Amino acid sequence: MSTHIFKTLSSVDERPWGSFTDLADADGVWHVKILCIKSGERISLQRHFLRDEHWVVLEGEIDVTLDEEAYHLKKGEHIVVPRETRHRIYAITDATIGEISVGHVDENDIERFEDDYGRV
Repeated sequence: MSTHIFKTLSSVDERPWGSFTDLADADGVWHVKILCIKSGERISLQRHFLRDEHWVVLEGEIDVTLDEEAYHLKKGEHIVVPRETRHRIYAITDATIGEISVGHVDENDIERFEDDYGRV
């Protein structure tokens, strides 16, 4: 069994759509964060090349876009976002999402296609 040393984090990063809190990181192997998205807001339509993501809805309701597919998720439901998949979350209500990333997490590893806040 392989054991990775990880660091506990607690940094909060404010975004126009809400915020995210980094919780733990295992140096390019996995990363855990909590996304808080305000009702009626959405993250940019984006993709990553270095990581896969697994989202779990902890509170609220969201609509998720993965490439050309649309999904509606409620508290307790989850979805996997493979690397290189274009993805977006829209919060129908205030939403809290647990995100587990596998691979290298770097906030510069974002290719944005659309953004409501001028960040493309």
